Amino acid sequence: MNVSEIMTLEPSYCAPDASLQEIAAMMVAEDCGQIPVCEYGTRKPIGVVTDRDIVCRTLAKGLNPLATKVSACLSAPCVTVVQDMSVDECRRLMEEHQVRRLPVIDENGDLCGIVSQADLACHDDETLTGQVVKSISQPGAPDYRGNAQGRRAA
Repeated sequence: MNVSEIMTLEPSYCAPDASLQEIAAMMVAEDCGQIPVCEYGTRKPIGVVTDRDIVCRTLAKGLNPLATKVSACLSAPCVTVVQDMSVDECRRLMEEHQVRRLPVIDENGDLCGIVSQADLACHDDETLTGQVVKSISQPGAPDYRGNAQGRRAA
């Protein structure tokens, strides 16, 4: 099975100069916890911003989220997968990078989907899903910037 068979198509995305308030509204409207960040005027992912990024890199540091741009708290560089990658390889990358969602790119490097831990869970057996959740949720993993993180929620 390939990523294209389980991914969410045409995800919302933003530019680095989007406000965190806009991103939070997108997350509510899309019922998601991550928005890909693309180069200005393109669909080429350069990073992602998560609900956790907003809390840990903005609110926890005393920054005003209403005056902060995505570029101040995005996770970069962006780990991506391609549409024709196997689900097994995608799962391995999620575990390796300890992330719950990965942007999917097409043959031109443009954003075309998102694959999530939930997408994997819907297509895996319960034992494998449990192993993935455990692996992704290990404490103390570095974030995209190489900073040590605390325990991540499952």
